[in-house]
Amino acid sequence: MSGPLSRVDRLLQEKWGVQSLDRRIIQSHQLEALNQRLRQYHGAGIPGYPQQINGLEALSDLPIMDPAKLAVLTPSVLGISQRWVAKISTLKTSGTTGPSKRLFFSRGDLEETRHFFQAGMQEVIGPGDVVLIAMPGVREESLAGLICGALFTFGARGIVLPANLCIDAACRYGASHGVTKAIAAPNFLLGLLRYAKSRRIPLAINGAILSSDHCHPVVVQRLQEEQGCRCFNHYAMMETGCAGAVECGSHQGMHIWEGGLLLEVVDPCTLNPLPDGVQGELLITTLVRQIQPLLRYRTGDLGRMTHHPCSCGGATARLWDVIRAEGQCTFGKWNGILFGDAQVVDYEVTQKNGELKIKIITIAGWIEKSTADALREVAPGGGITLCSIQGNDRLIGGKQRVTDEKALAASLK
Repeated sequence: MSGPLSRVDRLLQEKWGVQSLDRRIIQSHQLEALNQRLRQYHGAGIPGYPQQINGLEALSDLPIMDPAKLAVLTPSVLGISQRWVAKISTLKTSGTTGPSKRLFFSRGDLEETRHFFQAGMQEVIGPGDVVLIAMPGVREESLAGLICGALFTFGARGIVLPANLCIDAACRYGASHGVTKAIAAPNFLLGLLRYAKSRRIPLAINGAILSSDHCHPVVVQRLQEEQGCRCFNHYAMMETGCAGAVECGSHQGMHIWEGGLLLEVVDPCTLNPLPDGVQGELLITTLVRQIQPLLRYRTGDLGRMTHHPCSCGGATARLWDVIRAEGQCTFGKWNGILFGDAQVVDYEVTQKNGELKIKIITIAGWIEKSTADALREVAPGGGITLCSIQGNDRLIGGKQRVTDEKALAASLK
């Protein structure tokens, strides 16, 4: 299936002033930007970084950055004044005891993200659309704020879903604003639409950018076939400012924002580069980040990448089969099994003394026998509880993960 040229490719053509792209042009611009970042590191006296490299084939000779190194990479280390910092975000990797990661962004960094959003969102969103944004933040520099700003540039309007709304209120909030599109986590959106349909709430979302969590193909299929919602996958991290990769209409992988990012796929054990199509850990280099550029940063995410042209005509590298971050349960098969059942709205998993407990929230308090049988195969010995969705229940809005009750109790003491 082919379609129009990807919006990411079009944006790069405009950015670089070229009529068309090929790998030679892309790599030439990437090398120039990478050498600027190397000079920044070298000038700051950070060991292991030369002033420049002569080709991207030498990229694998550079040091690899892990989250612990990022935690100490402050603007002052790079000789950058705090007055250039427009936004600071603090992240702590789930399941680790390492130092928190503080992410710094300049106005220019935030503007780069907005430009990517402006292009990528137009794969499915157009002028006049009202977009439900189930992402954090209300301030201009927040994620939701940047999305709203990008939508405004091409005549769409963003409606930020307030935090902590119960499912009934969330559905009615979207319906009252006449939303037509959404930017949300895939499982959250499917649960929301299933509940709305069961309660005859007119929540008419016909297209979506899916982000924030692992996107199982079954969830995408259900959104499209069951709910009539055209879906486009998006990949990014807070560390990249949430500019990353997004699908085009051909749906043959997510086109990477190669004007701002350089992605590698490496063996997670040896850290050696892997060929196209082989799944490995993603390393990210931020090419135009002003305040806190990342060089070969270990994401902990697994994925596959290709540099072959897309059927849309795009030359940008594409990413697919992304499994979310190391140290978090991405639920893989569970998402496919549970959300393949039209009764399922949400679920949560807890672990106590090594035993899994799976709470399945459904429309009417039951699931298909085939669903229960398949679930027992992938989670043998897990205790399964069924309950009906209530209007005052809340859905899991972000990344799903197993909650260890013992660790949670200890953290609350």
